[in-house]
Amino acid sequence: MIKSKRMWLALVSLPILGFLAFGNLWPIYGLLRGESFYNGLPTSYWEWELEHWEFFEGRGGAQDDDSHWCRLDRISQRTPNTPIPFAPPSLSLLSGDPATEGVLKELRLSSSNYVQSLAKVGLEEIKWKRPAK
Repeated sequence: MIKSKRMWLALVSLPILGFLAFGNLWPIYGLLRGESFYNGLPTSYWEWELEHWEFFEGRGGAQDDDSHWCRLDRISQRTPNTPIPFAPPSLSLLSGDPATEGVLKELRLSSSNYVQSLAKVGLEEIKWKRPAK
């Protein structure tokens, strides 16, 4: 009887533990690697997120109405032509918030040149928004 209760408990708890582990995979991964965090998510998450968005300037430059962000297709890595009507969540990382500085400094070491360039933009935003001493 005791073995069957233990087996039942194990069978019930395994899916719950699996869901909790996979639902929180990024923070666990970041903690194990000693990464910086922003909004509860580690550098590795932000690197992944930034790699999946691309900004397209309109004909009149970045301020043009035709400028938009597009989510890259995960399978083909091609950019869809459909503009996204909202800013990607990764833009909060580039907003100039001083809390992002640790993550952005780590992103400058990314293997992706694109992510490195976005990290530099984010760090410049922080410099511009800091009050002069």
